[in-house]
Amino acid sequence: MLKEYLRQEHIFVEDSFEDTQEFYIWFTEKLAEKKEIVNFYELRWLFLKREKLQSTNIGNHAAMPHIFSSEFSSLKIYVTLVKEGLNFISSKEEPVYAIFTIMSNKRDDHEHLKLLSEISLLIKETNLMNNVISNKEKLNSKSLLELLLSKIKEVHHV
Repeated sequence: MLKEYLRQEHIFVEDSFEDTQEFYIWFTEKLAEKKEIVNFYELRWLFLKREKLQSTNIGNHAAMPHIFSSEFSSLKIYVTLVKEGLNFISSKEEPVYAIFTIMSNKRDDHEHLKLLSEISLLIKETNLMNNVISNKEKLNSKSLLELLLSKIKEVHHV
């Protein structure tokens, strides 16, 4: 299911962010710039509110921020590689290098939950994050997409 939502234009590679708030500012402005969203202030607020409720850091150097908003007519997923790592607001753990951002409207809540589960499995059952960290300087959106797709295939063969 995850592979159907992954698009190269939804994969970003960035060097660093000062903190989680700076990431959400950059991310929502990036989506507005691409005409994917209109109200980036509301979405930024939703992400920060979600993060304060409970950190979306899922461990193993990955995070999964996820929100519902009427801003989206369908489910969207974006992946951001942060080469220098990012410490999430309420994170006590290691820095996050891969951020899987999921956004949907309430009608897609079942798909939303399935994606959360599949990404969690991908992070926990493969060496994806070891590959990401050891190759972070060489990865671009195309090579990161290829790596993700190969690991998805690996999970479905397990």
